[in-house]
Amino acid sequence: MQPGRSSRISFVLVIALMGLPLAHAGSLEGTWRLVDQRYERGGYNFVKDDEPFVLELTATGERLGGRLSWHEGQQAEWPAYPTPNGPATLHDMHVQRSLDGESATATYRVEPSVDDDTWLVVKEEYRLAEGDRMESTMEIRFERNGKVSGGFTWKRTFEREAGP
Repeated sequence: MQPGRSSRISFVLVIALMGLPLAHAGSLEGTWRLVDQRYERGGYNFVKDDEPFVLELTATGERLGGRLSWHEGQQAEWPAYPTPNGPATLHDMHVQRSLDGESATATYRVEPSVDDDTWLVVKEEYRLAEGDRMESTMEIRFERNGKVSGGFTWKRTFEREAGP
């Protein structure tokens, strides 16, 4: 056995026995609060302090999933597209996590509302940043009659919340 290996194994076992999460600064796993959301070119921060937007990411084997909570305590399994009336219906969902666990991409299509014929084509990208932060871009494109045109991009910053 290599020197120091025994102490690392012991540390992991102690943490596991205590029931504490093993997520760390080098992983997307954890609870993240949205602190900044702006259009791609900057400007106004659309985050409201009194309406928390929280993303909890968890990994099970190769799968990355989680839970999103927003306005007035609404929640949905992630990936999700939140609306004031609850999560929108998603199609063609795909989530890919990097091998090092420090970035991920989610893509999906958002079903149009009853009075609309416009699908939203969404691509969310997440990557760890310095200081317990996670940077994100969310590209939203409009699809009508099978043609994608127009859209916008959000630039977002999340901060890791302290554990239990």
